[in-house]
Amino acid sequence: MHSFALPSIDEIQGPRPRFSVIIPTKNCALTIAWTLSTLNVQTYPHIEVILVDAGSKDRTLEVAKSTCDLPLRIYTIADHNIMEMYNRGISLAHGDYVSLLKAGDGYLWQEAFALVAVSIVKEKRPDLVYCGCLRRNPYQEPEVVLGTLDIGDLKRGKQPTSIESCWFRVDSIRQLNKFDTAYQTRGGFELFCRIAKHSALRTVSLRRVLVDHERPEQRPGQLVQRALETEGIIRKYYGWRTAMMWGLRQNHWAFLKWLWRSIRPHLWS
Repeated sequence: MHSFALPSIDEIQGPRPRFSVIIPTKNCALTIAWTLSTLNVQTYPHIEVILVDAGSKDRTLEVAKSTCDLPLRIYTIADHNIMEMYNRGISLAHGDYVSLLKAGDGYLWQEAFALVAVSIVKEKRPDLVYCGCLRRNPYQEPEVVLGTLDIGDLKRGKQPTSIESCWFRVDSIRQLNKFDTAYQTRGGFELFCRIAKHSALRTVSLRRVLVDHERPEQRPGQLVQRALETEGIIRKYYGWRTAMMWGLRQNHWAFLKWLWRSIRPHLWS
């Protein structure tokens, strides 16, 4: 059995990194409390929460205010565009690093931010620190996503982890112009491709699973949108030949069968 030493913030020499956690919300009163509870128990002290809300009509804001024990700032935005909400939070962040969570996501370990902070200092403040996640969806067994930021994988449409399992240095992600809001489903993948393109940016993988990430069920139209965006991003960064090879590798027959099963019940309703 391998032992794993607990991170100690006493190891940090000099200023300790400050973190801003950005959470986009809309009508998520049933899930926001658990997400915030995984932040409340963090042993690392220098964390603020920025909640960007798209006009919730339920008790989301009330629950957040009563649940969050950390410094909390709440801002509103007109449209429920996740990438735009992340961008707004990044612009407002006071921390040195930002992490991104959706309501229903959370941290699996109370020492997660302490580990990240120690790694940031030891690695001389890299542009991106990322870990693995436990990804859940309604109809499959949970799976661990723990890869590396590899161009070969990106050419195959695979990102190393969820965007919610990342800590971005604020000045770096701002210089990259944050997320491209033109993408509805693969904005995180596009950002990974952009980061990999810049050889001067330094990334660090913690090789630990620290985040519980809920991947919601995707409707047929969203899956089509996801495929179109993936092909377009691969073509943009790696050329049309690579994009064509990606398309040829997809299991189109399985997708069509899944699509038929999804829409058939609605044809006679």
